Formats: sequence, structure tokens, C-alpha cells
Amino acid sequence: MNNRTMLAIGVATLALNFLATPEASAATEGRTEIITAAGACVPFSPTGQIRYAASSVRNAGTSTFYLACAQQGDWQASGNGTTVASVYAQNSSAEEITINCTLRPGYGGGAGTTTSGGAYPKSLTLPAGNGNYMLWDAGVVIGAGARFANPNFTCTMPAGAAINFLFTTYDEEVGT
Repeated sequence: MNNRTMLAIGVATLALNFLATPEASAATEGRTEIITAAGACVPFSPTGQIRYAASSVRNAGTSTFYLACAQQGDWQASGNGTTVASVYAQNSSAEEITINCTLRPGYGGGAGTTTSGGAYPKSLTLPAGNGNYMLWDAGVVIGAGARFANPNFTCTMPAGAAINFLFTTYDEEVGT
């Protein structure tokens, strides 16, 4: 055998060994990111009823308005997209209130559509002076193994309602 033939056999053997080696499985770890509503939410139309604070956006008026909130997310939902999206809301009024929010995963694709489709509404009734979470689990809402791409929310804000935080939970590859 000449040197070229031996080199070709060596390269071919090396390539076959590389291709035959099982890929190391990646380890993942769950992560949760938080963003305050003051940095992520805006009203549908400006109103003097809105009170922005470092920790919340609150309806200080007497009539309901709509709030749109957007969270950071992974461009590809099939990869490290959001597994759980949630909103933490509070009631600062002296009466029970109900906050309605709709999760729309995806990003604007024109004419108000989202690329990953779906509208997932939830209602949260809060006694006076209390707060709680609205939680959307992609595996429950869409199906096993599903992820949300860039979760966005639209919420009704009755008098006394406040949105404090938005949470995004996802898996991050941390090695083998």
C-alpha cells in the first residue's frame, strides 16, 4: 500500500469512529427568570389610572383598563422555550376582584397573529388585600413536551388590581 492509500484508510477509520461514537447526552437544569411588570407591561391606551412602581403596575382608578405584557423567551419553542409562564397579581382594593389574563405564545407575525398560535385565558379571583399567581404550564395547556415561544399576556385590570411580576421557567443545557 502506498502512503495515500494508508492516509485515506486512516482518515476513513477516524471518521467512522467519530460517527459511531454515541453523542454525549446533555444535562439540563430548570431556570426561572423574573421581570417586574413596570418594565414589561404597558396599557392599551394611556390613562391617568395607572401607577407604575418599581415592583408593580397598578390600577389606581375606578374603571377597568387593559394591560399588555411581554416576557423574554427563546426564539425556537422546540428548543429551550418556556415550559411555564406565570403572572403574579395583587388586589389592593377593599373588595374582591377578578383579573382575567390571556397568554399568547409567540411573537407578532402581522395583523395581531402569533407564530405559535393559541390563546390561553385564565381568571384569578383575589380577596381584598391578597395576591396570587396565574400559571400556564405548556405541557398541560398544549401537550406533553410542549414549550411556549416568547410568552405574552393581555390582562384586564379592574380597580385595585396590580400586576407585580412575570415569571418564565425553561430548561438550560448545562453540560454532560
